Amino acid sequence: MTTQASALSATAESEQENAVAAAEAAIAALAKTYIVWVRDDLTVARAAFVKAGEALPDNSEAVAEIFGISHNVKGQGGSFGFQLMTNIGASLCDYIRDGGPASDAKLKVIEAHLTALEFVIDREIKGDGGEVGEALLDKLKGYIDNAA
Repeated sequence: MTTQASALSATAESEQENAVAAAEAAIAALAKTYIVWVRDDLTVARAAFVKAGEALPDNSEAVAEIFGISHNVKGQGGSFGFQLMTNIGASLCDYIRDGGPASDAKLKVIEAHLTALEFVIDREIKGDGGEVGEALLDKLKGYIDNAA
């Protein structure tokens, strides 16, 4: 390889490293914004949950709103270092994916998920949450299994 080719290769590698570093910095900055976004989303989800309780027996619209928010949480959490948010959001999505109204029993499971999401974001638990995250997901799975 010529000296000129080596210099071009080194420049390209340096530019690539700079681009990766800039992307990582942007994601880190967005992670702080994510916490604000998701808290806002959870406030809206909690309001929809209240509507769902008030609209029994036909609370399909409120449940659909909760599904949309949980779907966003599922899609965004891991991108910003909050894999446990993604895992809980996925559990809630799977639980209410079929749509339709939610009974009192189903609302209790939905509420447990919302409470878990609020717990994680209030404590800013990053990653999968380790043993705490695993225990939380196991507890949610138990609620789902018992509601069936």
